[in-house]
Amino acid sequence: YTRLLTLATGNPRRSLADHDLLTTNERRQLLRQGGGDPVDGPQPFVHELVMAQAARTPDAEAVRTETESLTYQELDRRAEAVSRSLRALGLGPENVVGVMVDRSPHLVTAMLAVLRTGAALLMIDLTYPAERIHRMLTLARADAVLAEPSPALAGVPDTVRVMDIDSGGTPPPGAARPAHRTLLAGNTACVVFTSGSTGEPKGAMITHAALTNTIVDGWRRLQLTASDTVGAVASPAFDVALFEILGALAHGARLVLLPREAASDGERLAEAVDRHHITVVDVTPTTASTLPERWHAPGLRLASGGEELSAELARSLTARLAGVWNVYGPAEATINTTVHRLRAPVAGDLVPLGRPVRGATVRVLSERAGLVPIGVPGELFIGGIGLSRGYVSRPALTAERFVPDPFGPPGARMYRTGDAAAWRPDGSLVFLGRRDQQVKVRGQRLETGEVEAALTRHPAVAHALVTAQGGQLDRRLAGYVVWRPGLTVPWADLRGFLRESLPEYMVPVVFTALERLPRTSSGKVDRRALPEIPLGPAGRTYAAPRDDIEELVASVWADVLGVDRVGRDDNFFELGGHSLRVARVVASLRKARDVELPLRALFERPVLSDFADLVRTRDGGPERTRIPRRPAGVTVPLSAVQRRLWFLHNLDPTRSDYNSYFLLSLSGAVEESAFSGALSRLVDRHEILRARIGGAADAPTLVVGSSGEFTLDSADVSHLPAAEAEAEARRLALRFAGVPFDLVAGPLVRGLLVRWGVRKWVFVLVA
Repeated sequence: YTRLLTLATGNPRRSLADHDLLTTNERRQLLRQGGGDPVDGPQPFVHELVMAQAARTPDAEAVRTETESLTYQELDRRAEAVSRSLRALGLGPENVVGVMVDRSPHLVTAMLAVLRTGAALLMIDLTYPAERIHRMLTLARADAVLAEPSPALAGVPDTVRVMDIDSGGTPPPGAARPAHRTLLAGNTACVVFTSGSTGEPKGAMITHAALTNTIVDGWRRLQLTASDTVGAVASPAFDVALFEILGALAHGARLVLLPREAASDGERLAEAVDRHHITVVDVTPTTASTLPERWHAPGLRLASGGEELSAELARSLTARLAGVWNVYGPAEATINTTVHRLRAPVAGDLVPLGRPVRGATVRVLSERAGLVPIGVPGELFIGGIGLSRGYVSRPALTAERFVPDPFGPPGARMYRTGDAAAWRPDGSLVFLGRRDQQVKVRGQRLETGEVEAALTRHPAVAHALVTAQGGQLDRRLAGYVVWRPGLTVPWADLRGFLRESLPEYMVPVVFTALERLPRTSSGKVDRRALPEIPLGPAGRTYAAPRDDIEELVASVWADVLGVDRVGRDDNFFELGGHSLRVARVVASLRKARDVELPLRALFERPVLSDFADLVRTRDGGPERTRIPRRPAGVTVPLSAVQRRLWFLHNLDPTRSDYNSYFLLSLSGAVEESAFSGALSRLVDRHEILRARIGGAADAPTLVVGSSGEFTLDSADVSHLPAAEAEAEARRLALRFAGVPFDLVAGPLVRGLLVRWGVRKWVFVLVA
């Protein structure tokens, strides 16, 4: 305890009983530092902020993926069309609408459309098992689902209406006349589900007022402006995705939806940040720890939350990035409750959680609900504007976790987090661990009770316990099982059973069987007496790798998994592997042998010998085989996506929905002829850049041209004042990016170079 206080405050002298001896001034100080700045009057709703931004900057790019892009005006029009369809169904405030859309502009359109109706968002990850999706929609009492075709739709209850997001603004058959209902700040804006200790997921009902306050004040503290580019990496089902997506658009920034792999592969995340000129990301410490040590991004600001940020990682990040913020807050208190900016050099062993955001109240209380002094650990309680309404369809659990606030105004409530914390003399908080069975694994908060309940539903399992093992950035779930008499099943079968009802991150990676659960003298389960489960199947026979490829893979696995040796018959996931470690394996092989593998490869071939066979077929070795050049004039059948583009082009040749562009600011002496020549070499090297669509209208093909000449358009606005010149250069570039392509005449790639000052240029490449 003395060491804990020394770490937290540098002052170990106060005792646990000191909270009984607080002076009036000490109480006032604790209440004052536990309260964020006041909220000045009612605030606009989040969707209204995005609408206002679309009116101010209609032609600015709002959303981008690897293949698509939307301006604020296009996004606004699409969201309004879909919201009309939802309102035609009679949906509005206090209804719940699920969103089951993958990472694309459609996802953002669906989110804004639901919010515009006043209904509550329920974001669902398409990778969730059908059983969990069904339970979430049932508990939330969802009225409808906005979706795109997906196997995940099998989990939608028959009572929930499914509306195809591709139908746009077309009202569904039998639509009712929309009823007018006034949207209030206290209506539910979104339902965010987290794990539940009783085996049931629990959905926190976040209000419109709470969502607006968190997005406006949270991003203000991260210094977000309209000139920023925000990289979104979180799963749509987690509350951070609301903060990323809606926060970026509410502030007029450019939003880049990064692929799922970027959240687990630091190499790919770093590459995406550089390629898209991303200036802000919000990731877990686990994800941040995968960023290459050699990689520096002096223009990147990084917010990290979801789990404890170590001082060692904080020191590494602050040395390489423009700014690092430690953020903390459960979904029940709307994403972020406290924020702390780290300053280099980071001192000490504990990274502060910081101070409350605007409108939030934070209490550190004793077991008797009294304020504890500075430097004394207590349980963290959160209140204020960010507090959710409770758990949907769970009144008993709501009453247990959302309790009266004895220090607030009449009727005030606060959320019991279960986190242990302490105040430091400088007024900031430090996190000291959990006080209950809730754990953080791979950046996700879960209740071990939900996993235990799922385990005991298996016919062969009599009793089960689940704990978290490993270090802060290497946490894994461990399962302890007591079999029913005469019954056992292989661990692989038990994992498969759990995957039918739980997300992947909630499935234990190691198991062991016990004769009985350990008990204390009072008869309670003694979790502290549970043995550590070693990685790997007990009693396995070691089979040595047979060749250099198997030895390479075994070495990589051993390094990633933290084990002494790996045999050719070993299973990656039975040794403690999970999705983040899969990404590290893929990155290591890419670096060691120039082998490019999809993440799914290791899931499909988890045994080392099988995986090594795949690596052998992809091995680049010391020499690379050149791809032969296709002769000019050769025709190639169109892909499914290309056929769709061709069909839409024939319907309306003036549309530019699928124009994809890359905008780059250049400083220095740009030689236009050399620049154009370099682009011509690029076009000459890659046949897809010389392609156009030809052939008969009913049987179109891709025609590859012989010429590699790239025509670079240019403009000069350097005669204007500097501020006007840069704005005019970007306006010309964006207008150039919106000009439709002629898919028949080609070319299907073009560029514009605009000079706006001495040694200042803007370049846009459009495809």
